[in-house]
Formats: sequence, C-alpha cells, structure tokens
Amino acid sequence: MPRLRRHASRRRGLQRYGVVDASGALDVTTRELAIARMQDHGVTPINWTTVAVELQRDWSLPTGQDLGRVFHDHYHTYGLLMDSFESKTAKAVQKAS
Repeated sequence: MPRLRRHASRRRGLQRYGVVDASGALDVTTRELAIARMQDHGVTPINWTTVAVELQRDWSLPTGQDLGRVFHDHYHTYGLLMDSFESKTAKAVQKAS
C-alpha cells in the first residue's frame, strides 16, 4: 500500500477542520466512513453551528442576535431556552417599571 504524503498545512502545524454536516452524505454509514477517513488524515470534524459560534466570537456583537435567531429556528431546545429567557427578562423589566 502506498504511503500518503503529509498535507502541507499539517507540515506547517496548522489545524484542519471539516464541517461534516455540510458533507452531503445521504446516509449515516457513508457519513461515518467519511468522518473516519478525515480523522485518519488529521482533520477534526465539526458542525456548522461550531463554525458559526467561532466566527461570532462575542454574542454582544451586532450579529449576535441574528445568529441567535438562526439557532432558535434550527434547534428546538435552543429555541425553547431563548423563548424562556426572553419571557423571564420581559417579566423582570415589567416588574421593575
């Protein structure tokens, strides 16, 4: 079996990430095998939400509320958490005034 060459980014000590939920795999087995191959080559699998949060860096930035809304719409439990927080915050503000 031929030996694979090390990728240039790996030689330079750079970290490599693969966004696995954007891979287009049609079934679980195909996706898991693709992830295993990536890991064998030094790629760390992550998902789109991890990429979004890393790019956001600070939720107080102007894009924080918009990204929070995207999470709200894509993740049911996160949406419930946000709705509960907003409800409690609104009640506290109303009580204080």
